[in-house]
Amino acid sequence: MNIKSRIDRALSKHGDEVKIHIFGDIHTVRAFIRPLMYKNKMYADNSYSSLGELDESCFLYIGPYFPGMELFSSYIVCNGTRYSVAKLSKIVYRDDVIFARCILRYFIQGGVTSDKPVL
Repeated sequence: MNIKSRIDRALSKHGDEVKIHIFGDIHTVRAFIRPLMYKNKMYADNSYSSLGELDESCFLYIGPYFPGMELFSSYIVCNGTRYSVAKLSKIVYRDDVIFARCILRYFIQGGVTSDKPVL
């Protein structure tokens, strides 16, 4: 069994159902999305708006890679929460992309984070 099939098997057995929205296409896959601890998110850039600093919560995505998932208009949905890709790394083995490792942030649409109620 090669490394890609082992990772695919682990994701299908233990991963969460995730929907990746890219250019109107929806890809339903299994992936890991977990919160990043403070020490691990020190390399993620801060985000600011005209009203001040935005929520700094960061999450780690490990799962299948799809071209375009790092684009501004793309987002990932897991358990009803929308995330956007802040940084993406493709993990490659022998010229094949095995999986993607991404730093996610809450998806922001119209200046409001989509996972929190608007007051």
